[in-house]
Amino acid sequence: MHILVCPHELTVGGSQINALELAREVRDAGHRVTIYAAPDVLVSTIEEFGLDYIPAPPRKHPLDVRAINALTQTARRLGVDVVHTYEWPPSLEAAYGPTRSLGIPTVMTVLSMDVPDFLPHHLPIIVGTEGLAAEARGRGRDTHVIEPPIDVTSNHPDACENARTDLNLNADAFVTSVVGRLSVEHEKYFGVLEAIAVVDELARTSRVTLVIAGDGEGMVKVRSRAEDVNARHGADVIRVMGNLLDPRPAYAAADVVLGMGGSALRGMAFAKPLVVQGAGGFWRLLTPESQRQFLTDGFFGHGGGGVTDLNPILQALLTDPRRRSELGAFGRDLVESRFDVKLAGRRLAQIYATASNTGGQRSRAARSLATTTYEFAKFRTAMRLQSLRGDLEKESARG
Repeated sequence: MHILVCPHELTVGGSQINALELAREVRDAGHRVTIYAAPDVLVSTIEEFGLDYIPAPPRKHPLDVRAINALTQTARRLGVDVVHTYEWPPSLEAAYGPTRSLGIPTVMTVLSMDVPDFLPHHLPIIVGTEGLAAEARGRGRDTHVIEPPIDVTSNHPDACENARTDLNLNADAFVTSVVGRLSVEHEKYFGVLEAIAVVDELARTSRVTLVIAGDGEGMVKVRSRAEDVNARHGADVIRVMGNLLDPRPAYAAADVVLGMGGSALRGMAFAKPLVVQGAGGFWRLLTPESQRQFLTDGFFGHGGGGVTDLNPILQALLTDPRRRSELGAFGRDLVESRFDVKLAGRRLAQIYATASNTGGQRSRAARSLATTTYEFAKFRTAMRLQSLRGDLEKESARG
């Protein structure tokens, strides 16, 4: 089979890295794979993996006709058997493009914490948790589960032996790392601000460092808060690294990892104890007792005490190296047994084969796309109203 894989973008992020690592596994299993996305920093990873790559035109807005036409022409020219899209923008483009026009099957992957209602119901979808799958199946979707896959060979406790030296970190400091987008989505950067506050408090009595690897709309506030903390302590207590094309040293250098989704799993692969970050002040330590929640609903959560929850977790781990070692070994074993990218690659190839045999499901497409058009229009209207409301509130505050 020839698969056209369409990540929603090629910036550094969990969904994009998963797309490329799984594409490599499918290619290594004997299939032809081509990556199609607008150029960005992960082009170098595509080259490193030896994958075929065709640059897509930049997406000016959702449902950009130019983007839909370009994808359709590319799929036709390559004669692909399946289009595999990651997240909703390319999923809509494929549904209205090569699947509707050419009858080429599309498989959608959504690794967000919810599945948008406007995605076409006639196309198979892959989600990352059993909880999301149950919800999607309840709405009549053809749903598969592939939990966020991890390359357990390159993400390994011995992969970056000189990580602290490479990142210029003190060998005897208690290092906490968080790797991921500093975005408003899922309140990621709000959680990072909570982590900064906790490490600021711990630094009064202990030699501690918080490593922050990532970028996004929260970077200005995160960097400002870090500068305030560092000035107060006269040391680099908070290290803001920005985007790391290879974030493995940030995981390897840590005593504890904070994270959600695929980033959480990569920290576990390095045999680090994990504190799962969620929205609304959620923080919870991964243990044999708490694993059931995360294996069902994903490495995320909603609601909690924020700083008041995270502080005692880090305080306890700081003073208990044996506990850190036990939890790190537990996490590594869990990743190896359940999240290995090779297992996920084999499962994905089976999904492709089924989709290819089923075809583009044109008999269901017309009604499904009509519903998608209506639901997406509602979504866009709601987003515009929310943006307008925010602008009015800012104007009122200035007045």
